Amino acid sequence: DEVGSWGMWAKYYDQGAQTYVAHTTDANTFGMTGFKGYGVGASYTFAKNIVGNVAWYDTESKVKSEIDDQRIVADLYFTF
Repeated sequence: DEVGSWGMWAKYYDQGAQTYVAHTTDANTFGMTGFKGYGVGASYTFAKNIVGNVAWYDTESKVKSEIDDQRIVADLYFTF
């Protein structure tokens, strides 16, 4: 709610195929075969009720470790 406020986060994932049904991450979960990797992100409040988020994920399949994925996800939230 405070303009100019910000936050950062980091997460490590090491999840088997049976540990989730519908994962809430934007990272690649490789079709419920299990995945591991990490994500880092930051958020910034541009104006009252306007918050931007950006996150970077680097994950790989636990079944075939040669299959991996890197992605950047950006969101802009408007709340009322």
